[in-house]
Amino acid sequence: MNLLMINASPRIKQQSNTQIILEAFQKGFIEETKQATKILCLSERNHWNEIMQEMYEHETILIAMPLYVESIPGIMMEFLEQLDLEKMKHKKLCFLLQGGFAEASQLWCARSYLEKLPSYLQCDYGGTLI
Repeated sequence: MNLLMINASPRIKQQSNTQIILEAFQKGFIEETKQATKILCLSERNHWNEIMQEMYEHETILIAMPLYVESIPGIMMEFLEQLDLEKMKHKKLCFLLQGGFAEASQLWCARSYLEKLPSYLQCDYGGTLI
């Protein structure tokens, strides 16, 4: 698996709970698969062109984000709207959605949207971790 992880939280990396979760996920992924992966942050707007280029070069992309008012962060939507859809064809898009709530029901609305989002980007849906 050629995995790229994207932190879609608007918080800077040093203050991002999503970053903490991704780093733990990355550690387990590397231990289990023996494959390298990297984490890139959408909060670093001056690196968006490089992040897009990385997305075009990877076959599987995991986008992690916090729940924002039963939806996804605006920074993620703004970024996705700039992608070259031709270069995204047939990539596997996976999601990690976290919300800090005691139960997962708060996350279901966003999960339903994330199930549809890859088809809008001409990608394959790889699942959502909550």
